[in-house]
Amino acid sequence: MKTIFCACLACFVIVAPAFGELIPEDLDKIRLIVIEEVSKAVSESEARMQQYIDLKIEGVETKIEGVETKIEGVDKRLNLVVGFVSGLIILIVVTVGIPQIIMAW
Repeated sequence: MKTIFCACLACFVIVAPAFGELIPEDLDKIRLIVIEEVSKAVSESEARMQQYIDLKIEGVETKIEGVETKIEGVDKRLNLVVGFVSGLIILIVVTVGIPQIIMAW
């Protein structure tokens, strides 16, 4: 009988903490731990996001530099074409205008 009583008493001693309640200090500690973990996760996420954005900005800057180089090349070609067209217009005016001036004179 004593062994059964001791076994039951041991079981009650083990089970007793299960009926314990959280006190406000315990809840405050839990809140602080959660806040620390959340703030750490948020700061890590912000750091990763900033690194990702920096990489994307570098890629865009590289593409912009490539586009600027292409625009400069197109600008040079366009100036060359305008020069040729102007020369052809002058040549046509001269070839038509000189005979007209000679005939009028």
